[in-house]
Amino acid sequence: MPKPDQNQAVTPVPDFAPALDSLQRAHPDQVRTTVSLCELTTLRIGGPAAAVCDIHTPSDAQMFQAFGVEQALPVYYLGAGSNILADD
Repeated sequence: MPKPDQNQAVTPVPDFAPALDSLQRAHPDQVRTTVSLCELTTLRIGGPAAAVCDIHTPSDAQMFQAFGVEQALPVYYLGAGSNILADD
């Protein structure tokens, strides 16, 4: 395995914590943070997700999507969790 180039620029990981904290405070029954995706996939594999928002209505989906866009958060829809391979 090749060694990483010491001079190669490293892309900083964005700090989503403040945005996720405010989202969880506003919707405590629907937003869970630091969730293991293995709990949500039928194959029971997958690593941590910064947050999972439980969507019950179309307006929930619109609200969480708008928040994600506004805060520049990556948003993924999981569905029922079958046919999903989440990275560990």
